[in-house]
Amino acid sequence: MNPMLAANISSIEEIVDPMLEGKYGIGKMETLVGVALQRVEEDKDARPTMSQLCYPPTNL
Repeated sequence: MNPMLAANISSIEEIVDPMLEGKYGIGKMETLVGVALQRVEEDKDARPTMSQLCYPPTNL
């Protein structure tokens, strides 16, 4: 496994609710974490708008 990918998966596993017992798609979880990180961006213009969050891309 790619060391960068392994580190990324490990980081995500640290913050995911253990009650999920690993029953989630890692790609979808990466997307969710990415959106969460955008929402706490200090620069308000860099944050997604509510309409972008309410109507997410269909590939989630």
